Amino acid sequence: MKKKILVLSFMVAIVVFFCFLFFVSISHACACTVTFDGGGDGHSLSDGDNWDTDAEPSVSEDVIIPDGFDVDGVASNAYFSLNFYGLSTLGGTVIGDVVFNESSRNYGTITSGYTVTFNDDSMNVRAINGAVIFNGSSLNATNSGITGTITFNDSSQNYTVGVVTGDATFNDNSFNNSGGVVSNDAIFNNSSYNSGTVSNDATFNDTSFMEGGTVSGDAVFYNLSYTHLSTIHGGAIFNDQSYSNGSTVLGNAVFNNTSYNNGNVSSDATFNNSSHNDTTVDGDATFNDTSSNLGTVNSDATFACTATNSGTVIGTVMQLVCGSSHSSSGTAAIARYDNLINMGKIIEAEQFKNEFPNQFSPVIIKETSVLNLNTEINLSGIPRCLISSNLKVGSTGEEVKCLQNFLKVVPSATGFFGPKTKGAVVLFQKNHPPLKQDGVVGPLTRAKLNY
Repeated sequence: MKKKILVLSFMVAIVVFFCFLFFVSISHACACTVTFDGGGDGHSLSDGDNWDTDAEPSVSEDVIIPDGFDVDGVASNAYFSLNFYGLSTLGGTVIGDVVFNESSRNYGTITSGYTVTFNDDSMNVRAINGAVIFNGSSLNATNSGITGTITFNDSSQNYTVGVVTGDATFNDNSFNNSGGVVSNDAIFNNSSYNSGTVSNDATFNDTSFMEGGTVSGDAVFYNLSYTHLSTIHGGAIFNDQSYSNGSTVLGNAVFNNTSYNNGNVSSDATFNNSSHNDTTVDGDATFNDTSSNLGTVNSDATFACTATNSGTVIGTVMQLVCGSSHSSSGTAAIARYDNLINMGKIIEAEQFKNEFPNQFSPVIIKETSVLNLNTEINLSGIPRCLISSNLKVGSTGEEVKCLQNFLKVVPSATGFFGPKTKGAVVLFQKNHPPLKQDGVVGPLTRAKLNY
């Protein structure tokens, strides 16, 4: 009987011993945090003596790097999470999710596919491939590129040298700084803004804006958003009282819902829903739904029956009268004639007047002004060129040669539009106000050069 009791007691002891080992292992595996204390070499992630547990953290442990430590080396394990605080920095290689807090810095390598978060003025200066979030005035300052899904919140920024090679979303006063680059699409929300470069398309919402920036693709503006002193290389759509102010849209532009153009549209433009043009459209323009032209259209313009023209149209005016239409009549015809005269296009002006003889009178049109202008045009004794296309630095061909001969750029015209030709064009524009002195032979400068 005693023997049986001893055997049973021994078996119970063995079970208790293994249970103890099991719970110890579980307890160790589920430790809440492991803190870097620098007790070993003071910097290496893989040195167990640098941790308060005297062992490198396991895959299930949260890791803390306190203020003042600069850690490097290569982590042996995929930490459950790695948190940097204070002025601590990462200079090594880690696996797993990483959080940078309180002005901490990333100078290291984070294995692809994990989530990296920057908070509270922390900063990234190395390439990352994963889901990256910037919060609390943190910034991206790497020119090596961040690939993945990138979000900027709470006044964080893609800094002057920052490069984002994936899509980027900017929220809550965050911004893409001057010199910063987003190589793909970008979305700006809640008063965030772009002062750098977006290499693809961009969307601006909720009073967000572009200030001195560039969008290489198309741009869409909503809810009082706007662009100021910026360039959009593609097309642009302005909605909900959004607007272009001192900016250039090189593609086509559409203005909706009382939005307006106070910049330059280099191609065609459409104005809808009480929107209006205050400055310049170089291509054709269409005005619908009580929209209006208060500026200059350097090509043809079409006005719906409720749209109005209070500005200048260089080309033909088509006025739609609620189902029917007529071209360049009344005061529009007189303005058209005067514009042609002012540009020196005498032949076109006379042909135009002959098309609408009932719209003119000798009191309004003085033939002597035509003769005087014609004399002024030929003061140089050199026939003007008939230039049919826009010319700028880099342009070549016979029209460039003709331009160089007329402006006396070089002793023998080269046919290449270079810096000297640009300087001569600027001087010509300066002597013929109100031409814009940009050295580009655009529609107005071209018209002044042509007969």
